[in-house]
Amino acid sequence: MPWYLVWALPFVAIGRPRALAPVVLVATAWLVIGGLPQLPGILHSFGYFPTRLPTGLANHNEFVRLLQ
Repeated sequence: MPWYLVWALPFVAIGRPRALAPVVLVATAWLVIGGLPQLPGILHSFGYFPTRLPTGLANHNEFVRLLQ
């Protein structure tokens, strides 16, 4: 699960080689922001609706089908 990776990433950022620090910071931010429950509302407020794209609509329809 991605959240298990989040606690380890800061330790990688302070270790050696230092070249990994920017990559680790971006990965940590990506995982934290992606896990926010408010993310759909934030995306919609910026006018981004993933289900309006063909791939997003297919993913949504499959998700709904699996829940039924």
